[in-house]
Amino acid sequence: MRPAIASQMDVRVSVELRAQRLEEIRELRDRHRGVLSCYPLAHCLLPDPRDDHPCQDPWRRHIHRAHTLLLFFEVPDPARMWFDARRLYTELLEDDRYLIDDLPEITWFEHNPGAWIHTFLDKLRVIDA
Repeated sequence: MRPAIASQMDVRVSVELRAQRLEEIRELRDRHRGVLSCYPLAHCLLPDPRDDHPCQDPWRRHIHRAHTLLLFFEVPDPARMWFDARRLYTELLEDDRYLIDDLPEITWFEHNPGAWIHTFLDKLRVIDA
């Protein structure tokens, strides 16, 4: 195959992949519209559809992680959110596990749920950066 033809195919595959990812993000936003409007900072959990990484595995993990965490914000359970955030981010963090150890203490949720959720999301935003 000539380089020009290969390049055109790569561009077409890249465009198709981006379109597919944009559709997945749209579906995720539609599914979690209430949570995203109630907690705007939760948008940081959504993967970037402009990610040009051709491998689908990291993308699938990020979509799964975002969906799982957004589900928790529908009826917040701080213990489960804290535990699952640690589980979902363990592989991602590898050498930076100290970031996940910085999540807010579960007991703080009872005193100020809104502030706890905001802090929790802010910590996840830092991890995803």
